[in-house]
Amino acid sequence: FRTGDATISEEDAARLRKVGALAGALGQVKVYVAGYADPRGPEHLNAQLSEERANAVAHVLMAAGVDPSRLEVEAHGESTSTSAEGDVDGYAFDRRVVVRIEQPEGGLAAYFRK
Repeated sequence: FRTGDATISEEDAARLRKVGALAGALGQVKVYVAGYADPRGPEHLNAQLSEERANAVAHVLMAAGVDPSRLEVEAHGESTSTSAEGDVDGYAFDRRVVVRIEQPEGGLAAYFRK
């Protein structure tokens, strides 16, 4: 994601639609969507931004066939940032959403990171 933005590119939306179609076809899997932000800016805004990013991804997945009852969205803000202060290149890796698809018995079915 770009700094301060929760917009999904068309390229990423196309990939997410494939992930959503797969998850929708797998039956009773659980889909976890976790949003993150880099440490720049106030903590409360980063928490909100990570939630907006995760919700944007979740909406694409639902439109592609994931049942909302099998979807869990989490926002982590800047809490897991591993970038050194001022590391602009490292910040790019902090601005992400991770999608995890798990089978009911806990086995990992798929993993997607944007």
